[in-house]
Amino acid sequence: MAFKHLIDAERCKGCGLCVDVCPKKVLDILDKVSSKGYFPAFQARPEDCIYCTLCCVICPDVAITITESEDPSKNESENQIIIESENQIIIESENQIIIESENQAEHETAEQTMEEK
Repeated sequence: MAFKHLIDAERCKGCGLCVDVCPKKVLDILDKVSSKGYFPAFQARPEDCIYCTLCCVICPDVAITITESEDPSKNESENQIIIESENQIIIESENQIIIESENQAEHETAEQTMEEK
């Protein structure tokens, strides 16, 4: 059984406590900045999670939730949302990490509208 970590990028300040406490080193710190200006944690190795919940317990910002998920080997080619918040979604896709923010989408829409004029 695999487990999925949902990390709220609006709350996570990238302190790394969850990374340090994890006995299986499932979590890591993202190299992309969140909308709050922090480098949040993300689930780097979901197949190694043993559901000890130590990361959830130690998180001072209560930013981590763990849920059961399907076998990760069945969905290797699909995109995986690794962090989701009100204003930002971070997606892992074929060894790339994509950050989509509400402001970015609004900005791109505004640029397209200006180009059409």
